[in-house]
Amino acid sequence: MRSLPLLSAFYSCRSARRAGQPAGFTLIELLVVIALIGVISVLAVPFIQSFQSSSDFYTQAHAIAATLRRAQQQAASGQGAAGWGVQINDASKELTLYQGQTFATRDAGFDQIETYRNAFVATTDFAQNEISFAAGSGLPSASGSVQFIGPNTGEQAAVLVNAVGKIELQR
Repeated sequence: MRSLPLLSAFYSCRSARRAGQPAGFTLIELLVVIALIGVISVLAVPFIQSFQSSSDFYTQAHAIAATLRRAQQQAASGQGAAGWGVQINDASKELTLYQGQTFATRDAGFDQIETYRNAFVATTDFAQNEISFAAGSGLPSASGSVQFIGPNTGEQAAVLVNAVGKIELQR
């Protein structure tokens, strides 16, 4: 059986190293590996940044839905013997969970404020950008949606609230 010329060259190279030369990598081999790692790292950075931005967007969209659900649950459980609601203020990038029938007549001592990043835009089709849930039943004052738009093209989500109080996140 004949050996291939490439394999015989490999074996002769290995035997030459064994015969008196120290084992290890040459400086050129190490520089080539370091250069390849550098190129791969540089190419990977934009993908990692895009993934992080997308992850932040969907985390915030889920947080909006969770805030609406929390207001509904607090109202349905009768916490504070009052309704609860959420007011979305895109100018200050804040969601305010409040106790009361409207944001204007709320008890500000119970306010819970959450902020979202400046890169995101939240719009609603609720009157005064707020929705409240009735004490005891948790039924919403109106049906509608919160649209959430991210900084990257194509990043959109909507949190829908229907007339019976179902809160649903759509991507």
